[in-house]
Amino acid sequence: MNNKGLHIVLEQNRRQDFLDWLERQKQKESVQQVLTKYEITTEESRNCTTCKGRIDATATWPLGNKDEESGSDYLAFNQIYYKRNGVWNNLQDELDKLIKDDIFYDVDKTEEPFKSMDQDEQDRYEELTSLEVKRLKYICYMLRTLIRYMERENSNDPARAADYWKKICLKFKVKYKKEEETTDDDGGDGDDTIVTKIFGCFDSTSESYWCNKTGNECPSELSDDDFDNVSNRTEIDGITYIHTGCTYEESITLENTYQFLGPGATLDADTYYITYKSKNMVVKIREKLKEMTIEGAFAPITNAPGFYNNEFYENSLRPDLDNALLIMLSSHCKDKKAIPQDLIVYEGNATSKPLGEFRIKQEDSINCIDDFDGLKAHESGEILQIRLKQLMFDELSEDGTGHRVVSSDIDRFNQFIDNTLERNGIEDDIIVDSDGKLQLEHLIGLGKILENKPIGLEKILK
Repeated sequence: MNNKGLHIVLEQNRRQDFLDWLERQKQKESVQQVLTKYEITTEESRNCTTCKGRIDATATWPLGNKDEESGSDYLAFNQIYYKRNGVWNNLQDELDKLIKDDIFYDVDKTEEPFKSMDQDEQDRYEELTSLEVKRLKYICYMLRTLIRYMERENSNDPARAADYWKKICLKFKVKYKKEEETTDDDGGDGDDTIVTKIFGCFDSTSESYWCNKTGNECPSELSDDDFDNVSNRTEIDGITYIHTGCTYEESITLENTYQFLGPGATLDADTYYITYKSKNMVVKIREKLKEMTIEGAFAPITNAPGFYNNEFYENSLRPDLDNALLIMLSSHCKDKKAIPQDLIVYEGNATSKPLGEFRIKQEDSINCIDDFDGLKAHESGEILQIRLKQLMFDELSEDGTGHRVVSSDIDRFNQFIDNTLERNGIEDDIIVDSDGKLQLEHLIGLGKILENKPIGLEKILK
């Protein structure tokens, strides 16, 4: 078989690998049920499964009329407006624009069949630019908005929405780079293919350095300095070396447990290895975290460990917290996963002793790192009750008569928790038993409460 014919076969095999992978992709069952109702098959919808994990599955653009009033019930489809970044735009006009151009997405190279491909083949599946990432997320939100509209009982024209959904989905294409080749022209039959370009990682500090791979040989003239932010290619002896596809690895050890919520993921106290493609990505994330400010404050206990001691947070918890956020943000930038909405920090390698609770602020930015906008101190009634019980238990002296936390701090904390629970509409379920230990009221019964509460309160406030 001549080289040209072999190249065609290899190209077809690579394409078939992708098609086989695509056939295994499925929409969420509840979404596919809506689409099937409007005669959109699983084959027609699978191309859009790339939106899963990129955005919050419950988020949509608000819909309303031209007077910027919320609600799309009974409106003609061409009279529906959607709200984005505080601005109302005509929905149909925007959909007509979206179906004019291809919508590129990237694939997860840690999945099969991509992770089993050699580096050169992996490099043909390209990363998205920041603008392409932003556009893809925006369109994914639009698809989710159309699904919600199709689900609503009083939508005037759900079939029109389904038609637009299908047309947009057909515009989704994986971002794929074809190998550039030239053929010789020596008067022969033209079947011999001469490869004049080599794609690979040409950074010697990277794990995926092309010149270190078995069977690869780089000329002595090739140097890391040949590639910079201006040019990613250099030519030596008629061969163009194109710098792409580098990966880097860093180990991070966490001392505490971090529970991210919405979407959920728990990072136990352990050592983690993060991989990234941009050498400066971790540097930029660390700079972002160093500048991060925490809005709000926790309950006012001055000399107790835990999340209600803000000095403890800044001096002891903050470095470990920044490492956990680094792991989360590197995953967001690499895998295009949505940023979680909440975070609870637990001491050590268990989810029994909370150290902090935060809302995660977000922005819709063209830069994945800037999608994260800092933390806001947050206390849920449940976490506060658990922590208060542990605080009082831990801070009592062995004979139950003294406290390492002064009584004035206890009074201030109790006032804080009472106000917080009342504000959150949660009934105070905490009482003190006869041993001076905090208990949850519903666990010991009303009789025990009446019997033990006066004695316990006397001891704990003594």
